[in-house]
Amino acid sequence: MKLSAKEIEIMSAKPNKDRYVYFIKRIVDSELLWVLDDGGFALSGDDSGNDMLMLWPAREYAEACIAEGWVNYKAKEIKLSYLMNNLLPDLSEKKIGIGVFMVPSTSDTPIISADSLLTDLKNECRKYN
Repeated sequence: MKLSAKEIEIMSAKPNKDRYVYFIKRIVDSELLWVLDDGGFALSGDDSGNDMLMLWPAREYAEACIAEGWVNYKAKEIKLSYLMNNLLPDLSEKKIGIGVFMVPSTSDTPIISADSLLTDLKNECRKYN
């Protein structure tokens, strides 16, 4: 489903907590999320040098972040089941954090552990049963 320019504008201006809640609800509802990929997923780092995998709730949001070090990356769709059953457990084991719904207009991206994201996703999925 293609997002409207207005939805992109409104959601991109929201504070971290609101973007995080939107991310959780949207990916559980659609069972899809997006990464940037160039043969490996786009990672960012925090001030301490810790790696973070960047995730977005829709292609348009991911594509808006293709710039600077990620110019050769393409938005890639990931299934929610793969994220929950494979990717998050692997990231947890490797101690790689998650950057959720980065937007180009801010350097303030919600950061969460893989375990916490998995817990939040499981809690949201229960609402669909």
